[in-house]
Amino acid sequence: MRLYTEGVIDCRVIVLSCWFCWSCFLCVCVCLSVCLCMYLCMYLSIFKSICLSVYQSFNLSIYIFTFLFIYVPIYLSIYPSIYLFIYFSIYLPIYLPLYLSICLSIYLSIYLSIYLSLFIYLLIYLPICLSTYLSIYLSVSVYLPSYLSIYLSIYLSVCLPSFLLLSFF
Repeated sequence: MRLYTEGVIDCRVIVLSCWFCWSCFLCVCVCLSVCLCMYLCMYLSIFKSICLSVYQSFNLSIYIFTFLFIYVPIYLSIYPSIYLFIYFSIYLPIYLPLYLSICLSIYLSIYLSIYLSLFIYLLIYLPICLSTYLSIYLSVSVYLPSYLSIYLSIYLSVCLPSFLLLSFF
């Protein structure tokens, strides 16, 4: 009788231990699946952020190159305009394709920037501001010495005779 009850107790213990093992196994599986899902989500988020950063840097490089593509022709069309005007009269067949290519590149870059409609300030308004600044700077740097010389000549023409008159009398 004692063996039978021990066997029953042993069977219950075995069933309970098996149930405990299965529940532990299920808990371990759930924990592993949660950890795996978290790892996959983390990996995918890192991968997504890397891909997004590469994509954004690629787009930013496109916009920077487009900005340079706009800025360089504007700079080249403003800065040496005096020299180009001098050479246009002499070497018109040589510089006409250059001038047309500059105009075409400006037109294409503005068209592409409007078509993309992203970073519109970087692509259109900033080069216009820079070209305005460059033109103002060049006009000041070209005309300021002449203005100063005119002002100095007027000043000397007014002040020098009065100084001479005062010195002689």
